[in-house]
Amino acid sequence: MSEWYYVAVSVVSPPESGRIIDQVDLISWKTIVLDALNQMYGAVGQSSPFDIIHHEGANAIVRCQIADAERVKSALLSHTVPVASLVGGAPDAHDHSDAPLAVIGSSRYLGPASRGVRDDV
Repeated sequence: MSEWYYVAVSVVSPPESGRIIDQVDLISWKTIVLDALNQMYGAVGQSSPFDIIHHEGANAIVRCQIADAERVKSALLSHTVPVASLVGGAPDAHDHSDAPLAVIGSSRYLGPASRGVRDDV
């Protein structure tokens, strides 16, 4: 049995911003996950080991230890990201919208998680 857990996550473009988030780079994904863990669980959450094993467009697959799976999922689901930090170009001074994150799949195995299947830890 694998000691890893996989979480497929996506940044959702908020309709009120009028901007489409279609690309998030690797550094931004690492920052998003670290910020989510820190915001929800503080230093304990931020110390949870994880990897971004794949990212494409506004989607990523996060690999974490099984013991941290619920912590990672709950932190991601409760976190929002400022749209201006993800969309290129000059930020709109009046646009302070945040983009929520959606967990679109999670599993002990990479295949089901990447296809949007969720299973319990």
